[in-house]
Amino acid sequence: MKKMKAEIKRNVNNRSLLVAKEEDLIKNLNPKITGWKNYYSTKTNEKWMQTLDWYIICSFARWYNKKHRRRHHMSKVGFVRNSIYEKGLKKMAKA
Repeated sequence: MKKMKAEIKRNVNNRSLLVAKEEDLIKNLNPKITGWKNYYSTKTNEKWMQTLDWYIICSFARWYNKKHRRRHHMSKVGFVRNSIYEKGLKKMAKA
């Protein structure tokens, strides 16, 4: 799980990615999410997969707020969550 979080952090929270578009970040992250989901999915892993989904949402929210120069790093979480899933980000958890 630490390696997955480090990979997400490197692909989303990097300072040089503030100029990138949300679609590009999603395009880079989707194959990794699919691979992790296929490799690690079992009946008992659902809870930590939901934890990783939440970590991805929070990472995108921090990226969005840095990009738009918002003071609170976790504001607009609901908006960002809806936005990234509409643009095609895949989920780790089944639901």
